[in-house]
Amino acid sequence: MDGGVAPCGCQEVRRIERLLGQARIPRRYRDASLEGLLMPAGDPIRTALERFAKEATPGQEPCALVLTGAVGVGKTYAAYAVLHAMVARGLAAVAETVPNVLDTLRATQLSDKGGDLLRGLQQIPVLLLDDLGAHRDSAFVLERLFMVVNHRYNEMLPTIVTMNGSFADFMRVDPASALGWDRLFSRLQEMAGGFVLEMRGKDRRLSNGTH
Repeated sequence: MDGGVAPCGCQEVRRIERLLGQARIPRRYRDASLEGLLMPAGDPIRTALERFAKEATPGQEPCALVLTGAVGVGKTYAAYAVLHAMVARGLAAVAETVPNVLDTLRATQLSDKGGDLLRGLQQIPVLLLDDLGAHRDSAFVLERLFMVVNHRYNEMLPTIVTMNGSFADFMRVDPASALGWDRLFSRLQEMAGGFVLEMRGKDRRLSNGTH
């Protein structure tokens, strides 16, 4: 094609590749896909994942997907599969493991870097928070997570969350350390509507090394 203008299809592919590069997807999950889910067609969980990936849009509800369940049942793979599908729709996204991002926020809380990271988590069109609840030992943790979730709640920005166990499990295990988390969980519950999904099964990492 003359004039050095790339065809629209090529431009779109490059844009999606750029968005994937910016999403900070771990190497293990770079090929995660809805097609790769270890669930039969028509499975209610699979259907819900596919629907959220296709329909969730900034500024509209439902705007959260919360995946709960035991360790190793495939929550993280499913979350990244949905994230991939949403990026393929042209939505900018960022994925973070909650313990890692909280460690970074602690280390940078008195610097501009900490504020920039927090604003990025609040404002990115699609955010994946893996392993929510792994850190709950301080007011700092709860405050920062609430600031992120509350902003996304107010702006109705799609948010994908994984956590071991359910909201109720979290509150029941250690009620003293769970104080204040009910506000955060309430917002996630409202954001998600019917997209709080409990994944079940054996620990796939122990059984066959997949997902």
